[in-house]
Amino acid sequence: MNDAALLASPLFRGATSEEIAAMLPCLGASPRRFARGERILRAGEPTRYMGLVLTGSVLIEHTDMQGTVTLLGRAEPGDLFAEAYACASDEPLLVDVVASEACEVLFLDARRILTQCTSTCEHHSRIIRNLLSDLAGKNLLLNEKLTHIAQRTTRAKLMSYLS
Repeated sequence: MNDAALLASPLFRGATSEEIAAMLPCLGASPRRFARGERILRAGEPTRYMGLVLTGSVLIEHTDMQGTVTLLGRAEPGDLFAEAYACASDEPLLVDVVASEACEVLFLDARRILTQCTSTCEHHSRIIRNLLSDLAGKNLLLNEKLTHIAQRTTRAKLMSYLS
């Protein structure tokens, strides 16, 4: 498994390689390889697993009713994806996650992250804090984008963005 990607991940911020290795079984970690173009998660389906890119990269895409695909994001080694959906139980994904190249993804069970384990490992609360911090950061970034998009005219949107 790619230790550099795990150490770079916001989920494991502040943890050593040894601590991460000890945490992975508790978090229901399951690595899986995907070929370029393979669909990792499908829009319309719920997931209880968040993904952490270990190698390669993945694309987060939205397909509208006319079939137009819009690229919403890209996740590189160390990045998390689908964490908000995994934490919102049974909420269907509004996006597809597709391998942009051959990649390896570590799936983590959100329920096992959000529920204190029976051994009450000392690192569990750190993971929960890190996950909450990552979700909050992404939420703030989306709110900033909304501030620009919500402007009434193109000129106002451009001025908002440039300011």
